[in-house]
Formats: sequence, structure tokens, C-alpha cells
Amino acid sequence: MRREQAHQRLQSVFDELLAARFSTSFLLTQIERGGDPLSGQALRPVQFKRCAANLEYTYTLRLFAAFESVLRSYYAVMRPSPRVRRTKISILMDRLASRCTIPFDILKNAHDVREYRNSLIHPAGNDDVMTFGDCKQRLSLLVSHLPRNW
Repeated sequence: MRREQAHQRLQSVFDELLAARFSTSFLLTQIERGGDPLSGQALRPVQFKRCAANLEYTYTLRLFAAFESVLRSYYAVMRPSPRVRRTKISILMDRLASRCTIPFDILKNAHDVREYRNSLIHPAGNDDVMTFGDCKQRLSLLVSHLPRNW
């Protein structure tokens, strides 16, 4: 994989978020104007409103999954193994940061995104909110410290 491909994986999630935002907004606008684009469908406007409200969360989860796949791809090349590795992502991030001499603040910011992702999956009253853009920027910065090719 090349670093540019890794960045493209993250960018493609952002592009899909933009498409989903546009689609839900367009549909809801059509409904508000009195159109009936859901005619014959089992879906209702309230479902699209919830979908629109949760797009950032949904795509943040997808973004982190893409980031994780990039790191695992690099780790598989860095430390080949005949068996599938099940290294926790937090440990993997630390190992790669050490190997690639990634500055601590960049690693910490990526860990903050990991923790935010965890809070989305397992809500525990955490009121901290990160935007999708913040998450993408922090993860992309860490990816930019990986080698050009692997």
C-alpha cells in the first residue's frame, strides 16, 4: 500500500458522508415541500430525520474502521506472521508510533479519536463531542507519518 492510498481510504469515507448528507437533505426538503418521494416505501420521514441526525456518528465509526485497516495493513508488512494478529488497536497505535517516530501529541490526538469512537459505541455519559472533520484531521495526521510505501 502507498501512503496516498491510505489517505484516499479516509477521504472516501468523508466523500460518502457528503453524499449521505446531500441525499438525506434533498429527500427531507422534497417531503417538506409536499412531495411524496417515499410513496410505496415502508420508510417514513422520521427515519430519514434520525438518519440525518446520526450521520456524523455513523461515518466517524466508518472513518475509524478505515484508519484501523490502514494501520493493520502496515503492521502486517512491518511484522509478518503466519497467523492473523489480534492486537488491540490502542497497542497497535503505540507500536506504530514508536516504530515510525510519530510525535506524542499526534499519537495522543489519534487516541482521543479512538476513545471518542469507543464512547459512540458504548455510551457512558461522556459529553465530549468531536466533529467528523476533527477526527479525520487527527487520523490523517498520524497516517502522514507512515512510510510512503509498504
